[in-house]
Amino acid sequence: MMKRWIALLLTVLMCFCIAGCSSDDDDDYKSSSRRSRNKSSDSKQQEDEDDENDEDDEDDEEDDEEDDDFFEEIGFTGEIGSFEIENGILKKYKGTETDVVIPDKVNSIGMFAFYDNTTMVTVEIPDSVTSIGGNAFQQCTSLTTVKIPNSVKKIGSEAFTWCEKLTDVELPDSLTSISYSLFFGCKSLTAITIPSSVTSIGADAFYDCSGLKEIEIPDSVTSIGATAFAGCHSLAVIKIPAGVTSIGCSAFNGTPWLKDRLSQNPYVIVNNILIRAS
Repeated sequence: MMKRWIALLLTVLMCFCIAGCSSDDDDDYKSSSRRSRNKSSDSKQQEDEDDENDEDDEDDEEDDEEDDDFFEEIGFTGEIGSFEIENGILKKYKGTETDVVIPDKVNSIGMFAFYDNTTMVTVEIPDSVTSIGGNAFQQCTSLTTVKIPNSVKKIGSEAFTWCEKLTDVELPDSLTSISYSLFFGCKSLTAITIPSSVTSIGADAFYDCSGLKEIEIPDSVTSIGATAFAGCHSLAVIKIPAGVTSIGCSAFNGTPWLKDRLSQNPYVIVNNILIRAS
């Protein structure tokens, strides 16, 4: 009887041991599974963070490129030698050189940039320049030669007013108008070629250019402003095309060309426009 109870007790103990081991194995498996899932989740999270960082880096690079484009668009700011430049615009030249070469960082020559400079004899403008502001070279009394590239599309009014020694200037083929008083008082200018791109000649454009002897106005021109060639006391030859439909008051007053025609007829008429009546 005793042996039977001992055998039964041993059987029960063995069942408990087997159950405990099974539970431990399940716990180990579940723990391992959780660690595996956590590791997988951590790895996925790290990959997502890496992707986000890569996207941020790409966005930063794009922002940097946009900043570079922005600064390139607004132009250079700073000083190059005697040139003060702001956003690509030449604001002021402070030098005393006789032969001036404008740096290619300049996109536009600002108003009064060389105003009243008395030492500059020649100036070379780079292809980077697209416009010349009003009064830019006004009263540069020693200036004789200007090289203007075809990149320049606009020259402001009075840009070369009172450049009394100016003898050699080439206007760009891209120019569409001769602005107001552009060469007013340029007494040494003996000849100039107006490009075929020009459609209008402004008032006082060549006023008092007393050395100018001959002018040929291209077929593209349709209007000539008031007193445009007045006071040109040597201007004996003027060729006006049939396409000119507007001529301002006193456009040719004081020229030998007008005096010669008045001597032949009291009414000077060009293209059905009354120029002068004596």
